[in-house]
Amino acid sequence: MRSRTVLLLALCAGATLLAEAGGDGCASPSQECSAGPPPPPLGACIPDGETWGGGSVTDCCGGFAFGAYCVCLPVGATAQQSAIECCTRTTGPGNLVCSPTPPAASMYCFGNNGFGQLGVGDTTDRNTPVAVSGDFIFSHIAAGRAHSCGILSNGSALCWGLGTTGQLGNGGSSSRLNPSALSGGHHFSYISAGFGHSCGLLLNGSALCWGVGSSGQRGDGASTAIVNTAVAVSGGHTFSRITAGGSHTCGILASNGSALCWGEGSYGATGLGDSTNTNAPTAVSGDFTFSEIAAGRRHSCGVLVNGSALCWGLGFGGQLGDGMNITSAVPVAVSGGHTFSKISAGSISDGSAHSCGILVNGSALCWGQGTYGQLGNAANAVALVPEAVFGDHAFAQIACGATHTCGILVNGSALCWGDGAYGMRGSGESSSRVNTPVAVVGGFAYQSIAAGSAHTCALVAS
Repeated sequence: MRSRTVLLLALCAGATLLAEAGGDGCASPSQECSAGPPPPPLGACIPDGETWGGGSVTDCCGGFAFGAYCVCLPVGATAQQSAIECCTRTTGPGNLVCSPTPPAASMYCFGNNGFGQLGVGDTTDRNTPVAVSGDFIFSHIAAGRAHSCGILSNGSALCWGLGTTGQLGNGGSSSRLNPSALSGGHHFSYISAGFGHSCGLLLNGSALCWGVGSSGQRGDGASTAIVNTAVAVSGGHTFSRITAGGSHTCGILASNGSALCWGEGSYGATGLGDSTNTNAPTAVSGDFTFSEIAAGRRHSCGVLVNGSALCWGLGFGGQLGDGMNITSAVPVAVSGGHTFSKISAGSISDGSAHSCGILVNGSALCWGQGTYGQLGNAANAVALVPEAVFGDHAFAQIACGATHTCGILVNGSALCWGDGAYGMRGSGESSSRVNTPVAVVGGFAYQSIAAGSAHTCALVAS
């Protein structure tokens, strides 16, 4: 197994995301993206236009990543990365996060396998990580209600598990116990799996969706019940992020950081100010600039470029984090004045609903339904405002399932908490409720993690 280096994202101010491969890594005429100097210590960053010389996590917005990294250097420096490798997402207007394509990795899954969503060729649940069949090398993964998807190192995509609504995108509607290639020969940079549909971003930032669309969640301008191959999201938008929820979808525009949502508007999950469905991308209410966005079963959350968090939609379980127990069809501020770097919205399936986020110092907070211990705060009750996940942990990633939550620490180890009835905590046992983080067994160093309704998948460095 190759050694894995843990590094921080470097925020390159004054650049914008390139829409196509090739050319300089940064769109600004005064900058190029180039391979960075030797890695800085964890918890430090590289300022724009400089080689490693110090700084704090707050200086570079607290972004964490695994693998190599890029920095923006003056014109004349040797560019060693292509735009596609170096410029993969934006944090808002004028800001470019220079991060190469994630290093190739093996995919492991655990938990509920009733429809083959673990991708191991059978339907037996697992309470420890097991390798997905096929010896594939993945760069990005997603977990939905009862299906999973992954992007290979060459950009092609595979999905497996429940396929009855076309959510596997392979031209059929049968469930698959092993990874199945998406139809169309597309090359993706990002993928997301929802309740009965899936969406992905191509290398140029355009969006495709497939699966159920009766509420408009595919965003293709139609409400056809099932489409089993990828179709273009209408509007010709270029996205930096996309997230598939229960019956709605949201994305962030690469050009200006604004958020668009489409699909089921019940309880205001699309943030449009009402509860009507829409089958095409529509701007979320308010003049906000987002860096992160997450869609849950019937609510959504996002992080603004200043690190503050907003949520909208169903709020009866406290999942909006605003101190109230009510629904909102427009974004409301998450209480506490916290500065977030990541956010996740849980409950892809019906049931309890919660949200979690990572602060710029690496600590994690969760709020909403906590009946199964999914908030990780050593309690089993609703939290109307963010509460700290138990333990002195520094997180790099976090993912909310329906009644469980998992995260990756900055050292690459993985923790999970909450419901474990199907083994989705990966801790080697299947007790129903654990309200503090427990280690995922296996001793792997993880790169990324995704939580479905009752299963979890993660990437392990090859």
